[in-house]
Amino acid sequence: MYYQQGVNIEPRKFSYSCGAWRNRARTGSECTSHYIRKNVLLDLVLEDMRRVLRYVKEHEQDFICKATEYGDMEARKALAQQQKELFKAQARMTELDT
Repeated sequence: MYYQQGVNIEPRKFSYSCGAWRNRARTGSECTSHYIRKNVLLDLVLEDMRRVLRYVKEHEQDFICKATEYGDMEARKALAQQQKELFKAQARMTELDT
C-alpha cells in the first residue's frame, strides 16, 4: 500500500493506493488500479475501534479470558521456538566438540 499526497493535492484527497497494482510490472499482478482515501480509511479504523471497545465494555470477563488465552498461546509459541533454537545450538556445540 502506498500513501499518496502532494503539494497540489487537497488534503481531503490524500489516499492509499494498492501496492500490487503499482508493482504489477515487476510482480506480474493482474490487480486493477484502486485506492482508498485517507479520511475514509481513518473513519473505518475509528469505527472498528469503537466496535471493539463496545464489545469489551459489554463482555469484559469474556474479553479478559480470550485475551489471556491468546497471551498464553503466544507465550507457548515463543517458548517452543526458543527451545528449538536451544536444542539446535546444543547439537552444534556437541558437533564442534567432537
